[in-house]
This record gives sequence, structure tokens and C-alpha cells, in this order.
Amino acid sequence: LLPVSHTGFIFSVLAEEQGFAGVIVALGLYLFVILRSIDAARLAKDPLGSYLVLGVLASFTFQVVYNITMSAGLVPVKGLTLPLMSYGGSSLIATLAAFGLVLNVLLRRLHAVSHAKTRVLISIQNNLWRPFVSLGRALGLAQRQPPSNWLSQKDVINLCALADWEVFK
Repeated sequence: LLPVSHTGFIFSVLAEEQGFAGVIVALGLYLFVILRSIDAARLAKDPLGSYLVLGVLASFTFQVVYNITMSAGLVPVKGLTLPLMSYGGSSLIATLAAFGLVLNVLLRRLHAVSHAKTRVLISIQNNLWRPFVSLGRALGLAQRQPPSNWLSQKDVINLCALADWEVFK
């Protein structure tokens, strides 16, 4: 039995209660969060977003690694909690607020990409009609000019590059 097991040594309690499979699942979930955070840092629109995500990730990863090695007896016992699992309420609130910032960085990028993809789809849809409008004009069937919101092929290629699409490459 562990002294004060519900606070600082929660990983030891997890290992005792759930066994090797529980430890592997917990470490896999932590690894998933870390990898998704790295992906969010890579996809950030600006360097500030990347630095923000990397700072949150460094803090989170340090707490996870230190708490697990502390539970294994490899490093001195300190008051660091295991993120998203330990008893401390203020630690949980701070961790969730930090990951809220990470999600905000990721959603800003996804919103910009989805807006660019929507513009590309509208432009492609408009460009599909161009040959028919030109043919109709040549035959004297269509008298109106094309709408001014049609994009040129260069604009479509630039939007695809912005949205990381490889449509025209």
C-alpha cells in the first residue's frame, strides 16, 4: 500500500489496480495527446500559435514524464501532479485551460483552410460552366457577361496551395 496514494502517486495506484494493460493504455492516451499537440503546432497559422502549443506541450510532457519517473523511484519526489489524472482540482483546470488554447490554435487553422477550400470549390464550380458560356456566346445564345466573382486559373491554383491541396500540381 502506498502513502497518500490518491494524490502524488496516482500512476502507481493505476499500475497496481489495472496492471500492465492499464499502464499501456494510459501511456498510449498520453502519447496520443502529445502527438496531436505536435500536429497542432505544425498546422498553426503563425509562429506565435506554434510557440504557444509547444509551450503547453513542453509543460504537459514534463509533468507526465516526471510524475511517472517519480512513481518509479527514479527521480526525487516533488509536488508535480499527473495531468488529467491526479487529485488536484486547480491542476486539472490549468491543464484544461492550456489545452483549450491548443484547440483554439488548431481551430483557427482549420477555419482558414475550410474557408479557402470553400472558395476553391465555388471557383471550380463556376469554372466548369465557362466553356458552355463561351460556346453559347459564340453561337449567339448567351448575351450576358460572366459574373465578376469568377476566379482565374491562377487564383484557383493559389487558393489550392493555401489550402494544401495538390489539385493542379
